[in-house]
Amino acid sequence: MPFVLLLVLATALTLGCASSTTTSRERSVGQQPVGDSVRIVVRAYLDEDGHPLSAHVESTTDERLNKDAIDRVMTMTFTPGVQDGKPVKVWVSVPMTYRLDPVRDEPDQTGR
Repeated sequence: MPFVLLLVLATALTLGCASSTTTSRERSVGQQPVGDSVRIVVRAYLDEDGHPLSAHVESTTDERLNKDAIDRVMTMTFTPGVQDGKPVKVWVSVPMTYRLDPVRDEPDQTGR
């Protein structure tokens, strides 16, 4: 039975708050047990406008999802870091949790 992955984006640590037009997306990941979750922390370097300049995985429980996590962080916009009243470049850590749910073979009662 195939499974679907739902991304749940946690609040960014340190100075920034992330915003993104897409906060969840389904993605097939194969035969993993239902109820499992994958935790990834992406470290991103932000410019003075809050846009990521670079990102890398700081920690992960499943390396197969690293690229997706980095890609998502690179499309986000964060609240810029501020020092002495001026925007500055800053590092942020973005914790992410992917939760695995089963793919439904037939629509449920609500038609989903």
